[in-house]
Amino acid sequence: MLPLMEELFHLEGNNMSLNHDFFRVPKVEIEKEKPNIKTFKANYHNVSVNDDIILYILDSLKWIPTYNPFKREASIGINYSGVTLIENNGLKKLYDIITGWILLFNNAPDTFDLKGNYIIQDNNTGHYEIINYDKNIMINNLTSFKEFILKTMDENEIIVHFGI
Repeated sequence: MLPLMEELFHLEGNNMSLNHDFFRVPKVEIEKEKPNIKTFKANYHNVSVNDDIILYILDSLKWIPTYNPFKREASIGINYSGVTLIENNGLKKLYDIITGWILLFNNAPDTFDLKGNYIIQDNNTGHYEIINYDKNIMINNLTSFKEFILKTMDENEIIVHFGI
């Protein structure tokens, strides 16, 4: 059976699937040292989002003003396979984008399919992966992510994103 949304979001948990981890971190902590996922997992609140969802909404995530701490430069969009800092205007834009996806998925049937990655077979033919989702689980988890972002803004913190 294909994964339902309950397997695609994980609040404060560990999972072996490909996930993007988002941490709420005080700004002063980022100034002290470079982001380290093990330290962050031990000390900060986080939300993990499955890579399938990130890939599906990735185009809209490219609109977010961000900062790459390793290149030490401003950027646009999340660093898919690296670290991204999201603060101030970026948090507001991320909040608005996730809100938009919630509004969109509110119009979905109770269960729905989304197109995933293109998979190539041994005989050089291929097809798109079809992933089944439960509407209520999708909405609840996106809402939890939205609330996580709101809490980050309310606490004047930043989000540190660790890609896959």
